[in-house]
Amino acid sequence: MSADDPALQSVEARLSVLEELAFGEEYTRPEQSIVEQVKTLEREVDRMVNGNEIILKAFRSAEEIEKLTNLSYIDEKTSDDKILLEFLLLEEQPISEIIQSLEEVQKLSHVLDSAHIQNIAALEDKLKQLCQNHFQLRKGSDQLIEQVRTFLDQYHQMMSTLSAKFCQLEPSGEAGQ
Repeated sequence: MSADDPALQSVEARLSVLEELAFGEEYTRPEQSIVEQVKTLEREVDRMVNGNEIILKAFRSAEEIEKLTNLSYIDEKTSDDKILLEFLLLEEQPISEIIQSLEEVQKLSHVLDSAHIQNIAALEDKLKQLCQNHFQLRKGSDQLIEQVRTFLDQYHQMMSTLSAKFCQLEPSGEAGQ
């Protein structure tokens, strides 16, 4: 496409109208047309990229990543029978473990289907009630233990006081006899 192409001239005219609407009539367009600006930009990018090996390597890596993330490429690579066979051989051990686990579950299915297991939902309310009762009884027992501890402390103090009084009375009682 050259700059003389009528389609490009039409696009340039439309862009001019849009620029006037967006920026106002005082807007001055650049000397170059947009097509020429894009071409100039492309030449500058090519000049910068061609000399720099790091950028070229990054572009190649990006292309490889794009190719590897493309689903059709993945399907094409994995559809090869040899690769599928290798994959199955690598996954043989985990697959056999999964099969064994499923067989165990199937053998124990009668346990899972039993009335005891199915009634677990109905027993949930009873379990909650028992937990509440246990909590209240534990709280009551803690209070009772504290009361008994207080009582024993008072008893100990009273016995100590009485023992001390009896000890004081006893020598004076012996002297009177």
